[in-house]
Amino acid sequence: MASVNTSIKSVQALDQFLKEKQDKLNVVGISATWCSNWESIGENFRKTAGNCGDDVYYVEIDFDEMPDVARKYRLRYLPTFIVLKGEREVARVVGSNRREELEKKINQNKSRN
Repeated sequence: MASVNTSIKSVQALDQFLKEKQDKLNVVGISATWCSNWESIGENFRKTAGNCGDDVYYVEIDFDEMPDVARKYRLRYLPTFIVLKGEREVARVVGSNRREELEKKINQNKSRN
């Protein structure tokens, strides 16, 4: 089962992580503890990681710990899930009850190499 990386605490560390995974599919989930459904968002993100296989890398970011991420990805709403091929964005899902849509976007992009 894929794991979710929660140790990235700066935009620079995120950039380095994505650079190291340049040829991989990466999913960055961005939310905040003040979101009313913070726990369910994290739980759904981890379930998605489990459902979509080990060949995808997951990063969970607390917006309050990394506010610069909002500028980098031009965030307007939380939670936001960004699917990247290496560092290039290929899909985006906004909203907390969108797990099926996120899994669909991940699987669509896994098949594109």
